[in-house]
Amino acid sequence: LRVLHRNIRPSNIILEFERDRVTGATLVDQGPPPVISSDPVERERLLVVAGYLSPELAGTLDADVAEGTDLYAVGAVLFHALTGRAPFV
Repeated sequence: LRVLHRNIRPSNIILEFERDRVTGATLVDQGPPPVISSDPVERERLLVVAGYLSPELAGTLDADVAEGTDLYAVGAVLFHALTGRAPFV
């Protein structure tokens, strides 16, 4: 059984701490990313989410959405964790 998350981003990762050390992480909010909306608040949220979407999930690359989609998003989250900024502005 293959399950893709398709919505990995910092706000969907819950960290567990013990004595100021990370002891675990849980991935939440599985499902498709939000759809484009005319509502200004929703558009702003989509721009934040878009920084973690793989090219095939964002529709800029004609390829199947597969495991690499989630791996791309994990790399973007790790980039953000190491540099303090999202990979794309």
